[in-house]
Amino acid sequence: MVNILNTVIFIQLGFKDVMNISFLAVSLSDLGYTLCNAAINVCLVVALSPWQQNLPVSMLSLGGWLICYQYIFVDTSTCAHAYLALARCCCVTMPFTFKNVFTARRTVFIIVDAFIINTVFRIPLVTSHGLSWQTSPLTNATRLTIWFSNDYPFFMYLEKIICRTVLPVIFLLVTFLCTIILTYALVVASRKRSSMIIAKNFSDANVKKFKAKKYETCSRNEQVKRADNLHSNVLSCKELVLIKAVTLITALKAITLLFVCVFALAEALVPEFFPGRKYNRLHATVTALISIVMSANQCGNFFVYCAFNKRYRYKLKRNFFQNA
Repeated sequence: MVNILNTVIFIQLGFKDVMNISFLAVSLSDLGYTLCNAAINVCLVVALSPWQQNLPVSMLSLGGWLICYQYIFVDTSTCAHAYLALARCCCVTMPFTFKNVFTARRTVFIIVDAFIINTVFRIPLVTSHGLSWQTSPLTNATRLTIWFSNDYPFFMYLEKIICRTVLPVIFLLVTFLCTIILTYALVVASRKRSSMIIAKNFSDANVKKFKAKKYETCSRNEQVKRADNLHSNVLSCKELVLIKAVTLITALKAITLLFVCVFALAEALVPEFFPGRKYNRLHATVTALISIVMSANQCGNFFVYCAFNKRYRYKLKRNFFQNA
């Protein structure tokens, strides 16, 4: 419900702003994961119920077959979060240098490419298992059941190491570094704003003349660098609010990624930590915990949007609470 709400509102906000496009990509990716996760949970509930005996489809196999697809959306969301943090970090620290780099068209291109790359990388894993009609020798019943090729363990191990461990750690480091820089920019900007309020009683005309004379004696590159430094120290209220929102969203995603990385690493290093094996119950418990953490992350994004995005709050009130 939260992801549908976020998607509808960010579509209404338009596609001209880089941040809105990034937030929309995050919402769509989270929505795709939520739908896949809901389908997997429904399959699991039906598989454990008496209804499974009369169904021509093994619901447990169907749920296991869908697991691979939900992580495509997880990785796309991770890429969108990393791009969001990197773009905001560059635009805050050196805005005049990067003002024409992070455009709306390039943002759409990068995020779509991230989704395509995540999908293409998993093609060997997807083709190494599937669903087919199989007859059980015990019950003599024919059901749609999952099958695995001989290459499936290798591709599954490769996917867990690269997509769920290595790449998330890289994106985690990028977002962590960008979060530190954005937090530092917040502190510097707040101090600068306080000092500017105190210094406003002095003559602005002399300051402007001094700056103009100083800029005339330096080269174009030096002017851009000084303008970047000045802009990074004197941020508008809108930029400060946006920095807070991006920092909180990336921090929530980093916590979720940490759980996913540890879980995938445990699956790769401990062969018995898998459904149907020695640590079956522990695996099911941790899987449910990660699902709860991801849902909490998505709900947290909603509250961040409501707290720090005026346009989001306006659209939310106008669409859903206008007649209340």
